[in-house]
Amino acid sequence: MLISLVRDGADKNLSNGSVSTDRKGRTRIRYKLGPKDRRHTIAGLKAAARLHLAVGAREALTLHTGECRVRPERGLDLLERQGYGANQFGLFTAHVNGACRMGRDPATSGCTPDGEVHGVPGFYVADGSLLPTAPGVNPQETIMALSSVLSRRIAERHPTG
Repeated sequence: MLISLVRDGADKNLSNGSVSTDRKGRTRIRYKLGPKDRRHTIAGLKAAARLHLAVGAREALTLHTGECRVRPERGLDLLERQGYGANQFGLFTAHVNGACRMGRDPATSGCTPDGEVHGVPGFYVADGSLLPTAPGVNPQETIMALSSVLSRRIAERHPTG
Protein backbone atom coordinates (compact mmCIF):
# COMPACT_ATOMS: atom_id res chain seq x y z
CA MET A 1 0.00 0.00 0.00
CA LEU A 2 1.30 3.44 -0.92
CA ILE A 3 -0.25 6.85 -0.51
CA SER A 4 0.50 9.93 -2.53
CA LEU A 5 0.09 13.23 -0.69
CA VAL A 6 -1.13 16.20 -2.68
CA ARG A 7 -0.76 19.60 -1.06
CA ASP A 8 -4.09 21.27 -1.71
CA GLY A 9 -5.59 24.38 -0.15
CA ALA A 10 -2.43 26.49 -0.40
CA ASP A 11 -4.17 29.08 -2.59
CA LYS A 12 -7.21 30.56 -0.82
CA ASN A 13 -8.81 31.36 -4.20
CA LEU A 14 -8.62 27.68 -5.19
CA SER A 15 -9.76 26.12 -1.91
CA ASN A 16 -12.06 23.32 -2.91
CA GLY A 17 -13.76 22.12 0.23
CA SER A 18 -15.97 22.95 3.15
CA VAL A 19 -17.56 21.26 6.14
CA SER A 20 -20.88 22.56 7.43
CA THR A 21 -24.06 21.43 9.11
CA ASP A 22 -27.54 21.56 7.66
CA ARG A 23 -30.69 22.71 9.48
CA LYS A 24 -31.07 19.28 11.10
CA GLY A 25 -27.52 19.36 12.44
CA ARG A 26 -26.16 16.78 9.98
CA THR A 27 -22.61 17.19 8.78
CA ARG A 28 -22.18 18.12 5.12
CA ILE A 29 -18.77 17.68 3.52
CA ARG A 30 -18.14 19.23 0.12
CA TYR A 31 -14.93 18.78 -1.80
CA LYS A 32 -14.13 19.29 -5.45
CA LEU A 33 -10.75 18.36 -6.85
CA GLY A 34 -9.46 21.36 -8.81
CA PRO A 35 -7.62 20.97 -12.14
CA LYS A 36 -4.15 21.51 -10.65
CA ASP A 37 -4.82 19.11 -7.77
CA ARG A 38 -6.26 16.58 -10.23
CA ARG A 39 -3.01 16.69 -12.24
CA HIS A 40 -0.98 16.25 -9.06
CA THR A 41 -3.23 13.39 -7.89
CA ILE A 42 -2.80 11.57 -11.20
CA ALA A 43 0.99 12.12 -11.13
CA GLY A 44 1.10 10.66 -7.61
CA LEU A 45 -1.01 7.67 -8.63
CA LYS A 46 1.23 7.04 -11.62
CA ALA A 47 4.37 7.20 -9.47
CA ALA A 48 2.88 4.78 -6.91
CA ALA A 49 1.77 2.37 -9.66
CA ARG A 50 5.22 2.56 -11.29
CA LEU A 51 6.84 1.65 -7.96
CA HIS A 52 4.53 -1.32 -7.43
CA LEU A 53 5.07 -2.65 -10.94
CA ALA A 54 8.84 -2.07 -10.80
CA VAL A 55 9.19 -4.34 -7.76
CA GLY A 56 7.19 -7.16 -9.31
CA ALA A 57 3.52 -6.48 -8.66
CA ARG A 58 1.30 -7.79 -11.46
CA GLU A 59 -1.15 -4.92 -11.01
CA ALA A 60 -1.74 -1.79 -8.96
CA LEU A 61 -5.19 -0.82 -7.67
CA THR A 62 -6.54 2.64 -6.96
CA LEU A 63 -9.32 3.98 -4.75
CA HIS A 64 -11.73 4.53 -7.66
CA THR A 65 -15.29 3.39 -7.08
CA GLY A 66 -15.20 1.59 -10.43
CA GLU A 67 -12.49 -0.98 -10.98
CA CYS A 68 -9.14 0.53 -11.92
CA ARG A 69 -6.35 -2.02 -12.25
CA VAL A 70 -3.10 -0.71 -13.65
CA ARG A 71 -1.14 -3.47 -15.38
CA PRO A 72 2.13 -3.23 -17.28
CA GLU A 73 0.52 -4.18 -20.60
CA ARG A 74 -2.25 -1.56 -20.24
CA GLY A 75 0.02 1.32 -19.31
CA LEU A 76 -0.38 4.19 -16.90
CA ASP A 77 -2.64 6.31 -19.16
CA LEU A 78 -5.55 4.36 -17.74
CA LEU A 79 -5.24 6.70 -14.76
CA GLU A 80 -5.79 9.74 -17.01
CA ARG A 81 -9.14 8.34 -18.20
CA GLN A 82 -10.59 7.62 -14.75
CA GLY A 83 -13.16 9.81 -13.04
CA TYR A 84 -12.03 12.09 -10.23
CA GLY A 85 -15.36 13.76 -9.44
CA ALA A 86 -17.59 13.40 -6.40
CA ASN A 87 -17.96 9.77 -5.29
CA GLN A 88 -15.75 8.50 -8.14
CA PHE A 89 -12.49 8.36 -6.22
CA GLY A 90 -11.59 7.96 -2.56
CA LEU A 91 -9.63 10.83 -1.07
CA PHE A 92 -8.36 11.13 2.49
CA THR A 93 -5.79 13.09 4.39
CA ALA A 94 -2.83 12.08 6.47
CA HIS A 95 -2.38 15.49 8.09
CA VAL A 96 -5.40 17.69 8.79
CA ASN A 97 -4.32 21.33 8.70
CA GLY A 98 -6.11 24.63 8.42
CA ALA A 99 -9.46 23.57 9.87
CA CYS A 100 -9.24 26.27 12.58
CA ARG A 101 -6.75 28.79 11.20
CA MET A 102 -5.19 31.48 13.37
CA GLY A 103 -5.94 35.09 12.55
CA ARG A 104 -7.41 38.31 13.85
CA ASP A 105 -10.57 38.26 11.72
CA PRO A 106 -13.24 35.73 12.83
CA ALA A 107 -14.64 35.76 9.29
CA THR A 108 -11.46 34.16 7.93
CA SER A 109 -10.04 32.34 10.95
CA GLY A 110 -11.22 30.13 13.78
CA CYS A 111 -8.72 31.22 16.43
CA THR A 112 -6.83 34.28 17.55
CA PRO A 113 -3.06 34.45 17.04
CA ASP A 114 -2.80 33.04 20.59
CA GLY A 115 -4.85 29.95 19.68
CA GLU A 116 -8.00 31.06 21.52
CA VAL A 117 -11.22 30.22 19.66
CA HIS A 118 -12.94 33.41 18.47
CA GLY A 119 -15.93 34.15 20.69
CA VAL A 120 -15.18 31.42 23.25
CA PRO A 121 -12.89 32.89 25.93
CA GLY A 122 -10.59 30.35 27.58
CA PHE A 123 -11.02 27.68 24.88
CA TYR A 124 -7.74 27.06 23.02
CA VAL A 125 -6.55 25.00 20.08
CA ALA A 126 -2.87 24.02 19.79
CA ASP A 127 -2.55 21.55 16.93
CA GLY A 128 -2.15 21.41 13.13
CA SER A 129 -5.59 22.84 12.52
CA LEU A 130 -4.14 26.28 13.38
CA LEU A 131 -1.84 26.24 10.35
CA PRO A 132 -3.15 28.23 7.38
CA THR A 133 -2.71 25.24 5.06
CA ALA A 134 -0.66 22.09 4.64
CA PRO A 135 3.04 23.04 4.81
CA GLY A 136 4.02 20.61 2.03
CA VAL A 137 6.17 18.48 4.35
CA ASN A 138 5.40 16.40 7.41
CA PRO A 139 4.11 19.03 9.87
CA GLN A 140 5.18 17.23 13.06
CA GLU A 141 7.99 19.63 14.07
CA THR A 142 6.02 22.73 13.06
CA ILE A 143 3.06 21.60 15.18
CA MET A 144 5.32 20.81 18.15
CA ALA A 145 6.94 24.26 17.94
CA LEU A 146 3.57 26.01 17.55
CA SER A 147 2.02 24.17 20.48
CA SER A 148 5.08 24.92 22.66
CA VAL A 149 4.83 28.65 21.95
CA LEU A 150 1.06 28.70 22.49
CA SER A 151 1.20 26.67 25.71
CA ARG A 152 3.68 29.18 27.14
CA ARG A 153 1.38 32.05 26.15
CA ILE A 154 -1.62 30.33 27.72
CA ALA A 155 0.32 29.68 30.96
CA GLU A 156 1.39 33.35 31.10
CA ARG A 157 -2.16 34.53 30.44
CA HIS A 158 -3.68 32.20 33.05
CA PRO A 159 -1.00 31.90 35.76
CA THR A 160 -3.34 30.35 38.33
CA GLY A 161 -4.64 27.67 35.96
